[in-house]
Amino acid sequence: MELLGVTTLLLILCVIFLLFNLSQGKKQNKSRLPPGPTPLPFLGNILQLNKKEAFKHFIKLAEQYGPVYTIYMGVERVVVLCGYEVVKKALNDNGDVFSGRGHMPLLEKISSGGHGVVGSNGERWKQLRRFALMTLRNFGMGKRSIEERIQEEAYFLTKEFHKTNSQPVDPTFFFSKAVSNVISSVVFGNRFEYESKEFLTLLSLFNEIFRGFSSVWAQMYNVYPRILEKLPGPHKTFFKAVDKIQEFIAERVQMHQETLDANSPRDFIDCFLVKMQQEKADPNSEFHLTALINTTFDMFGAGTETVSTTLRYGLMILLKHPDVEERIHQEIDQVIGRNRAPCIEDRSRMPYTDAVIHEIQRFIDLLPLGIPHKVSRDIEIQDYIIPKDTTVYPVLSSVLQDPKQFKYPHEFNPGHFLDNEGKFLKNDAFMPFSSGKRICVGEGLARMELFLFLTNILQKFTLRTHSQSDCVELWSSCLVYAIFCHSGFLCDSLTGMTKEHTTRRVPGFFQQPGPAAVFHVSALSCSSFLSCFHFLGAASGFWKENKIRLPPGPTPLPLLGNILQLSGKEAFKSFIRLAEQYGPVYTVYMGMERVVVLCGYDVVKLALIDNGDVFSGRGHMPLLDKMSSGGHGIVNSNGERWKQLRRFSLMTMRNFGVGKRSIEERIQGESYFLTEELRKTKGQLLDPIFYFSKAVSNVICSVVFGNRFEYEDKNFLILLGLINNILRGISSVRGQVSTNDLRCCPFNPLNMSLSLGHFAPT
Repeated sequence: MELLGVTTLLLILCVIFLLFNLSQGKKQNKSRLPPGPTPLPFLGNILQLNKKEAFKHFIKLAEQYGPVYTIYMGVERVVVLCGYEVVKKALNDNGDVFSGRGHMPLLEKISSGGHGVVGSNGERWKQLRRFALMTLRNFGMGKRSIEERIQEEAYFLTKEFHKTNSQPVDPTFFFSKAVSNVISSVVFGNRFEYESKEFLTLLSLFNEIFRGFSSVWAQMYNVYPRILEKLPGPHKTFFKAVDKIQEFIAERVQMHQETLDANSPRDFIDCFLVKMQQEKADPNSEFHLTALINTTFDMFGAGTETVSTTLRYGLMILLKHPDVEERIHQEIDQVIGRNRAPCIEDRSRMPYTDAVIHEIQRFIDLLPLGIPHKVSRDIEIQDYIIPKDTTVYPVLSSVLQDPKQFKYPHEFNPGHFLDNEGKFLKNDAFMPFSSGKRICVGEGLARMELFLFLTNILQKFTLRTHSQSDCVELWSSCLVYAIFCHSGFLCDSLTGMTKEHTTRRVPGFFQQPGPAAVFHVSALSCSSFLSCFHFLGAASGFWKENKIRLPPGPTPLPLLGNILQLSGKEAFKSFIRLAEQYGPVYTVYMGMERVVVLCGYDVVKLALIDNGDVFSGRGHMPLLDKMSSGGHGIVNSNGERWKQLRRFSLMTMRNFGVGKRSIEERIQGESYFLTEELRKTKGQLLDPIFYFSKAVSNVICSVVFGNRFEYEDKNFLILLGLINNILRGISSVRGQVSTNDLRCCPFNPLNMSLSLGHFAPT
């Protein structure tokens, strides 16, 4: 009865929330709020957004509801603006009203409650932004002094490229090091050596933060911060990285305090410390240690990731369009030559290069949603009223791809920024740095860096891909390219294995698993009932553990167990860390299933060797059960079936030479074929995966099928491809989820059907 009462209470709350939403809808009509899709209780409209590219769904919704519409992110109302005309009217024509920073719990968390330039509001934001702009100008932004810093760093960058000596490298950190060193010289007063451990650690932490910021976990935190704050998960690692960077900055600030000369400030930190001394008598001053740390964090982070990512993808685009690269080379030869370094004055005489850089920024669409804004008062936009303090999403992607402003919005075309005479053509819809009062503080610096770094690289090198340029995938997770000496002689080769681009497009919130127009309230009641039931079941399980002396372990969550406490990529490391806390033998719950974990040689030996018969069973693994037709074969069978099949397999393998001379000859023969295949490559770059797969599988094929396959045999290649897909599927996060319990989702949105389909009998 108590459980039923809880369920009834939850049902009543859901009904109340639904009625509240309906009443809000009526108020919307009365107060002329923009229209929008009907929200669901508690969830709002998040199920209607694609979790990977929410910005595209925002643009699609604009086709249905118009360029100004309302959605609910969880329980929060948000107004979305799409298209150049609407965004311009808001951010430019009404800049003061739209200058507030919108509600974004994750940003509030990392900015210590709204400090720094990015996350602050009101008078605090105005003072910090004004001071940051003034200080940047004093240290040369837009002047010759900052240009010399960039030129110096461009020299070090090209020098590093020369050192590669045709060896494979990852260009991501090359660009990150160069770009961050420019802002480092302004903020910290010095640049870092490229191999500095302190510098590399700092860049790694920032990379981890930007990856985390664009993850689904981060988006979930923005929608349900109070819930996520109490749950374990990857977002905790994200916060730890933020803490480490802020500790690093705090240490630098302390070093500056000890050596500060108020009459001769060396960098941004010194200037801020002087300002703190000047206003120390003012209890309401916005210049204090917390503000300094967060402002420095903002400047260093924003000044590194955006420019380095744009450079990386800029080179990839030039590989895709060698004709564009060739025209840049011609312009460099005509305007700069090869006897001096490029300077910012050259930009006005290089309209094509300038147009290409602008088009790169427009095309890659680095921040499609920008950062949320907030209105400071009620304001009318297109006959609708946006109430005071409403969060606003200006969809920058809809501006950069507005067909009314750009003739070919979804294609890379430098002509978007050139007139009929080939002169540079300014376009007001170019907003990669946002627009209005909240436009990026470092816009001028970023534009200088993009021009000087790109022209320095292309003055000294020519890009060539190892495949046809038509085959280059701009948004693939891996791209191989080479840098050649401009004179035409092979000088250096840079093989860039780019990491998955997690900052190019900030993912949305959740992927819609199906039609979300109707969400039956009883479904929420049922879910609540199941969660409560599982929680009570887990609680009763804890009592049993005490009675039968089960190993200790972390407390599981209802339905989920302990899976949120495990790293999705390297769960085994999480298991080892838990052993440090709970001992070498402990209990975890994988979903609803209890599992005992053994760590360390002594414990594993005691179990698998000293008590081998007891531990010889195959554990519960639904994915393996599915693949083995319900527990057949050697790997997944149990009991007498497993004993007979294993005994027969061992005997047969021995009969065919395992451990004897005959099998050795088969391996030697296959080794010969493998080395012959490798010799055919003639020193070209290759992917060795399939070579080894072919050779190794041919050894076992000769025993199992009675013959080996030719390396180019189509059936053989298909077989290896299928096995590769299966292994990738099993080791994926989806595979692990399915491994825990396929029964949890009979309509499984984490569709494993492709991998499992390879095992379907014919």
